[in-house]
Amino acid sequence: SESYSWRLLAMVVCTNHMLKGFVAGGGDEGLVGKPIEFLLGDLNVSAGRMQMLKAAAIAPWALKPVIALLSDALPIMGYKKMPYVVITTVMGFV
Repeated sequence: SESYSWRLLAMVVCTNHMLKGFVAGGGDEGLVGKPIEFLLGDLNVSAGRMQMLKAAAIAPWALKPVIALLSDALPIMGYKKMPYVVITTVMGFV
């Protein structure tokens, strides 16, 4: 039988949720949110601009399910994930 054990699936779910909680979520916006606010505050970034920058930084996490559905529904040259990984990597460098 080609199935995954419940321990592996539980570990993947727990680590995924814990990492997202520590890094991007939590009561004070996780490990990323508050330090970024202090750093941008030291650079005299306005509150509105800071909100826009934080939204842009969190956008990939928010769009992850949409991108997954898109890549599964519209394969490029027979590949479902790899072309989208390459496209987003190139866009990240630009």
